[in-house]
Amino acid sequence: VMLHSIGKDSSVLLHLAPKAFASGPMPFPLMHIDRTWKFKEMAFFRDETTSEHGFELIAQTNHDGIRDGITAFSMGASEYTRIMKTVSPRAGLDKHGLNAAIVGSRRDEERSRAKESILSVREPSHRWDPRSQRPELWRTYSPKLAPDQTMRVFPISYWNDIDIWNYILQENIK
Repeated sequence: VMLHSIGKDSSVLLHLAPKAFASGPMPFPLMHIDRTWKFKEMAFFRDETTSEHGFELIAQTNHDGIRDGITAFSMGASEYTRIMKTVSPRAGLDKHGLNAAIVGSRRDEERSRAKESILSVREPSHRWDPRSQRPELWRTYSPKLAPDQTMRVFPISYWNDIDIWNYILQENIK
């Protein structure tokens, strides 16, 4: 699955993915983590874009978090992020039997992401242990997983903000 936040980085990924699979349809669905906080125009844009290109969309929401009134104001930013932005995609991967998520995160965004590998293996329960990441020797990557592992894939990991904006301008991405 490819996570799609509707932001600039995931919009670039959404533009790159069909190019990578130009001989046929994109071989994976999109997953949007709907925290119900976005402007309605963003959901409209998401639905319009996915419909226009024929992408399969999974909208994943943490209904328990919404029911419990979880907000960044009631719980603090870190706990809100954990509950609504971390638990939700993990639940979506489990619910739909998916073992890999393509993500638009970049190493320059925050310190913890700088430790991610392009192919970043997760242990059971989607737990990430940076010390057990596979080495990226000679740009050779192994996508093999044990039955209880999942993977995050960061294809634009080495891009920076200027690379993103230049690509958006070059390709005229909405």
